[in-house]
Amino acid sequence: MRNVLQKNSPIVLIVSLLVLGASTWMLLGAMDAGPDFDRKWMYDLAADELVVAPKTQLAPSDASGRTFDYPDAGSAGSLVDAVLYGCGNHGQPKPGMSRDQLASRGVHIGYLSRYPDPVKAALEAGESLGGDAPHLIADASGAAWVRELSPQGDAILAALSDLCGGDVPRAIRP
Repeated sequence: MRNVLQKNSPIVLIVSLLVLGASTWMLLGAMDAGPDFDRKWMYDLAADELVVAPKTQLAPSDASGRTFDYPDAGSAGSLVDAVLYGCGNHGQPKPGMSRDQLASRGVHIGYLSRYPDPVKAALEAGESLGGDAPHLIADASGAAWVRELSPQGDAILAALSDLCGGDVPRAIRP
């Protein structure tokens, strides 16, 4: 075998390079492209489904054409920012999935987020709010919205540590 390889070394080299090239092509084709930092997860509270939107879209948004009645805040667009976390060997979330469908794949909505109406209006008008603008957050149900920097907001964020039953939840980007 050694003699055959030595006599045909140019052919062996070409075949080796072809196998290496084909292997690389197959590996790159099978790899996930990774997170898309120009897009974000949003959740349509009226339709009960996950949506992928441009990162620049402000919540609450009426881009879906639907509205939602927010407790103590009135009616506004039904799309809100969603922060997703995966537990263990989770599946990949897909647009159109409901909270139950996400949970069946080991994916959970850690919390929902939106701007208070006056803050959103200021941002849409191009005003600079200096640093992070205040947010309202809610658990995955979207039933009660509280200021992010409040004791109730702290409780929603603290609940993330229990999301995966002792495992460390991992953030999932689109």
